This record gives sequence, C-alpha cells and structure tokens, in this order.
Amino acid sequence: MGQLYVSDMDGTLFSGLDGMLPAEGRRLAALVERGLPFTVATARTLPSALHGLGPVLPRLPLIVNNGALVIEPQGRILHEAAMDAALGGHILQFLKTLELPLVAVPSASASHNRYWWKRPGPSSMDLLLKSHGGQPDLLPLPEHGLPAEQAWSSISCSGHFEIMKPVLAFAHGLPGAQVDIMQDPYQQEVQVVFFQHASANKCSALRWLCDHLGMPCTDATAFGDGLNDLSLFESAGYGVAVDGSGEALRSLADLCLKPGESVLDYLEARWGR
Repeated sequence: MGQLYVSDMDGTLFSGLDGMLPAEGRRLAALVERGLPFTVATARTLPSALHGLGPVLPRLPLIVNNGALVIEPQGRILHEAAMDAALGGHILQFLKTLELPLVAVPSASASHNRYWWKRPGPSSMDLLLKSHGGQPDLLPLPEHGLPAEQAWSSISCSGHFEIMKPVLAFAHGLPGAQVDIMQDPYQQEVQVVFFQHASANKCSALRWLCDHLGMPCTDATAFGDGLNDLSLFESAGYGVAVDGSGEALRSLADLCLKPGESVLDYLEARWGR
C-alpha cells in the first residue's frame, strides 16, 4: 500500500466545481513536490482536470473521461478505449429525441475538444463551463452530427431523475457500450449518465496505468465517493471512501474516512506536512 495514490476528483478530492481551494492546492502541491506518487481518475476531461488541480503539477499520467483515456499532463494520449462514430451516432440520435438539459461529447484525440448542446432554460451547462475555468475546449455540437472519422471517449448527459428514465431504459443492454450512472455531486435529484466503450472504465484504466508504471495494482490506494468509483476500488489494492460516500462504495472500501477528514488529511498523515 502506498506506491501509487489515485483519487477521484469531484466529491472526493474537493467539493466545488472550481476545484481545489487555494490552501488545499498548496498542501497537495507540496506533497507532490516531495515525491508523493499521486494522480487522479476522473470523469473530467484533461483541461478540466488540470483546472481543478490548480497549483498541483502532476508528474504521472492522469485517468480522465471516466477511464476512457490515460494521458500525460502535456496532452499525449498513452491509452484509449474510444467508441467509434457509428455507436456514438446511434446514441446521439436517440438522445436528440429527448428534452435533456445537457449532452456532452469529449473527443478521444489530441485536441481534447468537448462538443455539447443544451436546451433553453436552466441546466448544468453553466456548471460545466465553470469546471473548465473558461478554457475553450467546449464547442457546439455540429448540426450535421459528429465527424465520421472521429472516435469519441464518451457521451454524457444529465437531467432530473424523471427525464432521465428513458435514457436508463435505452442504456439497458446497449451492445458495445458501458454505461455508468452517478448522482450529480453539485445538484440535488440530478443524474449523470456516461456512455462509453465497453472496456472503458476506471478499473481497466488503472490496471493499464499500473502496468505502464511497472507495478502491481495491489500497490495502489484509491479514493472515491460514487458509483463510478466502484471499479476503481475493485482494481486497487486498498480503497478509501470519503465521508458521504454511498453504501455500495463504503461496503467495498478498506477504510471509510470520518466526518471532517479529507483525502489530504490522509495523505499528509502518511507523507508528513
């Protein structure tokens, strides 16, 4: 335990879309500078993940797009499990028939573009823009659809529980795709659904990363809070659930942090202030 620390971001490492508070960022940055082997496994894109980490300069590859990409901080893709355009087009064709507030499609390419559309009225689009720190990787989804030659790391959509019911029914048994469902950590009664390649998840991404680093997954400690972290805990040697995690994750965890105890507290207790 302790040769690699990998943390989910939203709801685990921090609890705000802007990312780490300045004091938190300085604490983690100091640990990384002293050699803490730390990275993240997040549903965010690379630009959004880097924005959320603030002053922390990652030295290891990051797991982004909910496990679809393992990528260097400079943007070079090391490993990808991307959906082809045919599957992506099939999913988008269905989603366009619904009144969903937001649909986002990150590309599995060096551009890291995230295409999106939103319906008129309140939605999570403002929250998504905030999480990217104003970085220009959000583009309107082309009217004619996705480029035929493009591979896509995921398709995500969000909305109130009621309007998401048809999405969940469509997702059930969808061939060639993996579907992850999570509670939006920033909005009550809002679900986020990720459609990805059947082999794209945090578990397979962590296994690839550990192999790339020449270490067994049993030497990894994982931190999480939600359902999409279950696979991360399954592959890591040690799982730490933060306070407020769901019962499914807590039952799988080796340790549950106490109220008021943070991932940073855990890391500093083992690496010193």
